[in-house]
Amino acid sequence: GFLVAPGQISLDRHYGVMPLSFEMNLGQSDPRYPFLAHGEGYTLFLSPAEVVLHLRDERGRSSAAVALRPVGGRERAWAEPREPFQGRVNYFVGDDPARWVTDVPAFGRVQLRGVWEGIDIVYYGKQARLEFDCLVAPGADPAAIQFSFAGADQVRIEAGGELVVHAAGRELRWHRPRLYQPAGAVERTIEGGFRLTGGDRVGFQVGAYDRRLPLV
Repeated sequence: GFLVAPGQISLDRHYGVMPLSFEMNLGQSDPRYPFLAHGEGYTLFLSPAEVVLHLRDERGRSSAAVALRPVGGRERAWAEPREPFQGRVNYFVGDDPARWVTDVPAFGRVQLRGVWEGIDIVYYGKQARLEFDCLVAPGADPAAIQFSFAGADQVRIEAGGELVVHAAGRELRWHRPRLYQPAGAVERTIEGGFRLTGGDRVGFQVGAYDRRLPLV
């Protein structure tokens, strides 16, 4: 998962609240993105092609935008909502009811199917952080997984394995990833972490694992 740090510790709480739900886009936003999420200090747009995080300053003005894009992903990947919430979202903007967007469903997870051959991505919120899992099917190649960070000024990996993306004086910080294989009721930990693959691109280092089983 990642946190957004604005460069001042006193503001971490303002920018650190990440989405816990994803709204289906029924016309309330840019039609290129089938899902979006709102929070204090940010708006997030999600599609199979990219996840765009728009940051806002304390006055509500746009201050930075970073797009997380799967590199070499399949054009036919599709977004599948999961874990529907009971509540609905309504947009009563202006005084013309014909332009209102109502009864918008929200979900706890969005799974992007077939981003790479045999590999899905699942986005979800966890304890005020945006998380994502890469689900590697048996026999699929995790080396295919690469992301670019469009709009970033710098992308680096710290000594502790955290991925840090700088944009417009702010930081997006992903914790060191956990790699594991589910085997019945047991999860076998696999050695690995982030790796820079050139420029603004990031992939994963993956240690030895059983290719007959799924890898997360």
